[in-house]
Amino acid sequence: MNKISFFSMLCLIASYIFSFALAVMSKRRLDEKAFLLMFIAIWFGVMLPKHLLPNLNIVENSMAYFYVDIVKDLALLSCAGAAGSLFATFAESHTAVKKIGHHHDECKFSGSLQEVKAVSAKVSKLTKVLYISISVQALLVVIILFLTLS
Repeated sequence: MNKISFFSMLCLIASYIFSFALAVMSKRRLDEKAFLLMFIAIWFGVMLPKHLLPNLNIVENSMAYFYVDIVKDLALLSCAGAAGSLFATFAESHTAVKKIGHHHDECKFSGSLQEVKAVSAKVSKLTKVLYISISVQALLVVIILFLTLS
């Protein structure tokens, strides 16, 4: 595999990791994030390999074909898992809101609700920091692979 096709494969992997991290960390509703992840899975898992392989003139048994196949499988499986869990969380939050809404008048501890919201906000900030650090680590791995193989 020549350096141009290797660099294009690294760009493909980096762009997938970056788009996945941005979709997960976006400040949209959970169902919108799930649909965005489904679009990313279709783009990187179906459309891009279907149109990328013929344009790069990659033979079927080459390493570039193998890398594109890995990115395709990674995109389909990771986005499907993440989108499924986001849909499940979205559905659970709507059923929980309906249950809490019916018994809201009987709630005696309104101060504890504020504490739960504060802890939830801190957890979401820590989750975003974790996603950013994982993305940076993945990007560093790609850079190190590029430098060692070139």
